[in-house]
Amino acid sequence: FDALKETFSVDVAAAEARPLNVPLAAPFTIASSRLEAVANVAVRVELSSGAVGWGEAPLHHPVTAEDQ
Repeated sequence: FDALKETFSVDVAAAEARPLNVPLAAPFTIASSRLEAVANVAVRVELSSGAVGWGEAPLHHPVTAEDQ
């Protein structure tokens, strides 16, 4: 990977993050709170070449089979 770091670079033109909250099929209670949706963040990155990529990340540790 060291050689790749020297020769590979990208020019990011724009990046944005937005909430991606997915309702659970059946809400449940864990500890002292009720979980009704899985909170995630969707990230969109656009390069100066016009290429666009999307990513997703959870805000909390997985606790159900519905989590990614």
